[in-house]
Amino acid sequence: MSTWISDKKRAWKIVCRAFFLAIFLPVGACIKSTGGLELRPNEDPPLKSVSLFAGDVMVSAPQGYCLDRSSLRQSAQGSFVLMASCANLSAAPSARVPLAVITVAVLPAEADVNPPTAAELATAMAPSLPVQKVDNEHFSLVRLAKGGDAAVPGGDPSHWRGYLVVNDHLIGLALYAPKGSILTGKHGKRMVSDLAKTLHAKSAMRSASQ
Repeated sequence: MSTWISDKKRAWKIVCRAFFLAIFLPVGACIKSTGGLELRPNEDPPLKSVSLFAGDVMVSAPQGYCLDRSSLRQSAQGSFVLMASCANLSAAPSARVPLAVITVAVLPAEADVNPPTAAELATAMAPSLPVQKVDNEHFSLVRLAKGGDAAVPGGDPSHWRGYLVVNDHLIGLALYAPKGSILTGKHGKRMVSDLAKTLHAKSAMRSASQ
């Protein structure tokens, strides 16, 4: 019983670390306060993918979105990636997609770590009200009714959060969209789900070859 309690406490600590990592890394600092989720201009060409923790985690942006170089953070304590539409990040011609800010926070590897369930996520994120909970084989998602507008200027309060584990790294995902955006509903759910599946598939290739 003591082992079970210890393991549960450790898992809960990891959930909280990932949650606060995603919240307190400078998401808002990368965004103009224009009410439209417009990113600051970046002279360097945006990235489509990045390798974290020596290839343990491969992050690839969804179609039409790119990684923002200026907000990329990598350290032994954790890594952070911010994504937005390629059209917003570069002057180069690109397909128009719905405005969004997508974040990926990755913690150092922890042996035998498991992703929290959607119910555990909802509890950890109180008092934000969960309006939808999704559990999948590889990830868990929650749609929260509050907090999106506090995280990014011009954001809709409703936003998506999710967690998964890749090569023993706990990964936190978040999707913010402008007020009234289709990405606050089922389209956002699909985007975060697809991102989680891509993270798992591309990173799992390295595990299979070891």
